[in-house]
Amino acid sequence: MNNFEELIARLDRMELQLGRIQLQQQEILAARQAEAPIPTQWLKPQAASVEWSLSESTLRKYRYKQWTDGSYGWIKGIHWKARIGYNRAIVEHWFTYRHDHKTHQDYINRWLKATNQLPKNLTS
Repeated sequence: MNNFEELIARLDRMELQLGRIQLQQQEILAARQAEAPIPTQWLKPQAASVEWSLSESTLRKYRYKQWTDGSYGWIKGIHWKARIGYNRAIVEHWFTYRHDHKTHQDYINRWLKATNQLPKNLTS
């Protein structure tokens, strides 16, 4: 094998090793995020409207909307509370994962567990 071929083979091994390191970093980050506490900050409707660039009437619609896949909108007491507002972390997670119900439900369960609201039959 000449020097050029050795260099290519070495670069291939380094690239493979870099890929493994990046995968490990992603796994570590995902594990840390899964363990990180979910902050609870309630936004008043006007503040939520400005923050998320949605009208207050659209926010109200999300509270009761049924989606084409049969799932419902935001859950009272989790995504929103009457006369209090909207749960920033939960709603922002919903914006990102609204089409991945399992991921969003897992996030809700983490929040419920962190706030000691998870029903006993769902605790693990």
